[in-house]
Amino acid sequence: MRRAIAVLTAAALAALPAACTSSKAKGSGPKSSTSSAPSSSLAGKLQSAVGGITSAQVAIEASLLGEKISGSGPAMFSSGTLAGFDVQGTVPGVGKLRLVLAAGKVYAQLPPSLNTSGKPWLAVTPTSTNTIVGQLSSILTEIQAAASLTNLVTLVNAAAVSDKGSDAIGEHFSLVVDAAKLPAAFPGKSDLASGPLKGKPIDIWIDSSGRPVKLSRPVLVSGSTVPVSLTLGDFNKPVTIAAPPASDVGTV
Repeated sequence: MRRAIAVLTAAALAALPAACTSSKAKGSGPKSSTSSAPSSSLAGKLQSAVGGITSAQVAIEASLLGEKISGSGPAMFSSGTLAGFDVQGTVPGVGKLRLVLAAGKVYAQLPPSLNTSGKPWLAVTPTSTNTIVGQLSSILTEIQAAASLTNLVTLVNAAAVSDKGSDAIGEHFSLVVDAAKLPAAFPGKSDLASGPLKGKPIDIWIDSSGRPVKLSRPVLVSGSTVPVSLTLGDFNKPVTIAAPPASDVGTV
């Protein structure tokens, strides 16, 4: 149960750097051939686009032991960096989970059976005695760093890129990342350098404006490889993400 919640959290946040719009980009139709595309070309398109993304609606799906785990909600960005989110998800057999990042702090709303504080919200802190909150805290710092649109550009620059052609979603590219080309402090570098994620392709679609419009990738959570699909739409629409009232927040 705790592992499932960790998977939802990791999938929902780690996948944020690239997603897909709710409206399909117009393409020239599927191409049967695959060609090599310089990573600098794709990175350049992304670099020009991501700085202009201020908000988006995100939807995530992951698969764990045959069960579908899903979550959705708004996210806010500042110069390509994740500045806020309000993600709600459902874990089969557990219930609903909601996570909010606002003003640099993270709050969790867990099923009542997992929250004994008497408050509807819990502050996510490393000192929490709540096992679930403690697990969330341990992965959120790294995931928040990973959930950066500018980090996606860095990832592309370190990858061998194959152009899969255009389809109804957009321009489709497949990446195989060379972890040795990533900066030493790049989030998740060690996972890409060895183990089950090494050499695994990451598929990205971009729209005609160069925005990342779909991501399909494996994510490593608690030693297991979890396939993740993420979509994102309603770019740059007005979004307000607020922390819950202090009187509703417990600390355990």
